[in-house]
Amino acid sequence: MYGSHNIILKAVEEAARDAGVVYSVGTTVRGRRTQLADCRVGTIAGPGGVRRDKFADIVFPDMTACGYRAQRVYGDVTLRNVIGLHHNNLTVVHRAHSRPGGALQHAVAEKTKMYDEAMRGRLNEEVAILAIETGGRMHSQFHRLITAFARFKADKIAGPLPANARQGVGHNDSADPAVKAHRAIYVRTKSSLMGRIQVARVKSIAERIMRITMPHTRCTGNEAVSN
Repeated sequence: MYGSHNIILKAVEEAARDAGVVYSVGTTVRGRRTQLADCRVGTIAGPGGVRRDKFADIVFPDMTACGYRAQRVYGDVTLRNVIGLHHNNLTVVHRAHSRPGGALQHAVAEKTKMYDEAMRGRLNEEVAILAIETGGRMHSQFHRLITAFARFKADKIAGPLPANARQGVGHNDSADPAVKAHRAIYVRTKSSLMGRIQVARVKSIAERIMRITMPHTRCTGNEAVSN
């Protein structure tokens, strides 16, 4: 099931829409793959060596205007726990207690390997692993995407910054109203989009807890019994 996963994906969708970035979604809110051709990345080896299609969760067909080198960017949303069960005991996974972001690094390495296989030989395309831990830590690829959305929106509203202002070299923006306006829009938008992702994370955790703890109905003969 992709229930909690799709809550975060929906937030990414809304963030892209708010920023005015074009996208296509490859997963429905009910967690079923739509087989949308736009989100098909390629094929990967499945059980028995049979190759199967690999679909991304979301695709942005033109991200060069957002500062990406690749034109086409595929997004893969993942929510990772930092605590797991080992022999019925709670334990920290992927040494997250001694290596901050360990769960994210593991998720990105795991997914990057799959996407590298699916995208072999492809040019001008890349994958953004939109990984976030249940504790709120986001991977740098997720941060980069949200930052790109905020900058794209600020560029649309206030106009692109001069090259020297964007690079922060040799430019005093203290009295430049255009730069001030751009920065205000950028900061406000980024804060709003980051907040939207974090709210989705909290909702995702609540959804997981409800799914795990809610009574399950099983049938015995002609009766339905709640566990």
